[in-house]
Amino acid sequence: MFKRALITAMLAMIAAGLLFPALTTAQGAVTVTPNRDYINVRLWPAIGATVIGSLGPGDVMTATGRSVDGDWVRIDFFGDEGWVALLVVDVSGDLSSLPLADPRIIPYNDNVVPNAGAGSPGGPLTGVLEDSGLRMRSGPSTAYPIIANLPRYARVTVTGRTANAHWVQITWEGLVGWVATQYLTLESTNGATANDLPVVGPAADTGVRLSDANARERFLVVDGIRRHLDRANATLDVIAQAWNLSESGVWPEMCSAPPALEEYWLNSTERNDYPDLVEAVARLNQGVNDLNNAVQWWLDACFSSAAGVSAETIAAGNAAIARARAAFDDVAFRVTRSRAVEVMAIHAHINYAQDQFERIEAIWLDVRFGVVGEPPCVNQPQQPPDYALTAWEQETYPDLIPLVERLNEGLAVLRQAIQLWSDECDRFAADPYYVMPPENGINGYNTMLQARQILNEVRDVYLIAAYSAPDFFVPAPTATPNATIAAILHPPYTPTFTATPTPGFSFNGQAVVTRSALHAPCSWFGVAGEVLDMEGNPRPATLIHVFGGGQDVHVLSGSDPRYGAAGWEVPIRVDAAQYNPYTVRIEDGFGNPLSPDIRVAFADGCELNVAMVTFTQFR
Repeated sequence: MFKRALITAMLAMIAAGLLFPALTTAQGAVTVTPNRDYINVRLWPAIGATVIGSLGPGDVMTATGRSVDGDWVRIDFFGDEGWVALLVVDVSGDLSSLPLADPRIIPYNDNVVPNAGAGSPGGPLTGVLEDSGLRMRSGPSTAYPIIANLPRYARVTVTGRTANAHWVQITWEGLVGWVATQYLTLESTNGATANDLPVVGPAADTGVRLSDANARERFLVVDGIRRHLDRANATLDVIAQAWNLSESGVWPEMCSAPPALEEYWLNSTERNDYPDLVEAVARLNQGVNDLNNAVQWWLDACFSSAAGVSAETIAAGNAAIARARAAFDDVAFRVTRSRAVEVMAIHAHINYAQDQFERIEAIWLDVRFGVVGEPPCVNQPQQPPDYALTAWEQETYPDLIPLVERLNEGLAVLRQAIQLWSDECDRFAADPYYVMPPENGINGYNTMLQARQILNEVRDVYLIAAYSAPDFFVPAPTATPNATIAAILHPPYTPTFTATPTPGFSFNGQAVVTRSALHAPCSWFGVAGEVLDMEGNPRPATLIHVFGGGQDVHVLSGSDPRYGAAGWEVPIRVDAAQYNPYTVRIEDGFGNPLSPDIRVAFADGCELNVAMVTFTQFR
């Protein structure tokens, strides 16, 4: 309370010119004032971004930038950058006159001069990292991307500062960037301090253009959209299960749901270079808006389920689910039916095959040079399947057919090399005194060499030619056109649920890795199980979170009755299962854990392919 009063008093003094008279608002400046009580000031322009402070009625702040989507305003928050939602402030002045900004995608002060990148300007101060290493960023806040990691005891040249000197611009090994002043010990031969540095500082020779780096490779942009789409579809599956259970009159004792998703964004360079992806992102954001509404409405309905939930509410939730699914299907059509994505998928399959090849190559090399005594049969390589083009892909991209055919020839030889070793392991298992005949070793070694030759040709000739094709980035035919794309690029979403979660349940969990009775070993891995209440009865509609190995999935108990009335299942990527641990836990709708983390890992062999996790409520 005292801090709030102190800030308000300081603002009043600033407005009266009694404190920091140099910071008076320039004529024509754009200012913002909260239109409600105590709004949050965030580190970057997004719901869920770190809150760095708050503003109350009567606070007048100078606006210094606007977000690309037009939903946020950057302000000078007592010398630091802060962001407030346009919805919660009144604006005085021409907002369109402000530069576009976003610390995640637009470099600091990009509209004037680049303040981070390659360069070697001198400065009056030097700094030393005496206590620890430090991250060097492209702008003066932790929202900006990291461009270097400075080691402990590094010496840097200090060239500029922010208005409040909380951040300083430095030069280190030919790179210009920003670090937090508090972690740097400043040294000077003439008594200079951080306040003697110029505000902002000199320009780098070449600015850090994160947007250019992203936009240079179209397939990276497409991959980002697909990853966001995967997360959206995973959340959609969870909330669709919840609505289906609710339609049957089943409401959980504890209301929980996945957190709301943020919209996906393209930076200005990407929007300019890839206009076909603008519509895909617009449709994605449409679906995210409906998905967030479906999640929020379900939470609202769940918390009021004791008083009864109307059929209209359930119908509205299911309609939002249907709209979101239609939007996500449209996005999938737009971003998967393109030559770039198809080549990427082939490349990923080649990388998977290469991983298995390197494992069998090491084995047959050891055999060839007499290193192997007892066969290392515990962790045998997997046999990668052939790659298949659909009929549509063959008709649309006929030049990829030779690439896939040659790849499959190499995969057939690779599988043969792996199978020859597997046969030797079977013989050794049947007879511990078995000794591999020399001709078997020579045959396996030569087969491995043949697989190496074909796979090298696929990667170094066929794949490079596919990436170098002049029509590599030609988009597929667009799906249903949308005349109002500009209006839906950033659909509004304002959460209405503000109650504080009060989890009153806790769970213990136990896990065992075994062979699945439902899925064939080696070709499928997964985590599955069920949730039980304190009496040992099934407990449906409980939120389980599985993450690790590049996957992050939420699922509801009761969604897979093959494991019981409160059963669930999450498939794990085959190519990642044996190289990563996975964490499983129960959470509430706010992401708070309601059980200990249960960590599971799969053995080197692939026979044990499912981690069965049972959660039991104990209070």
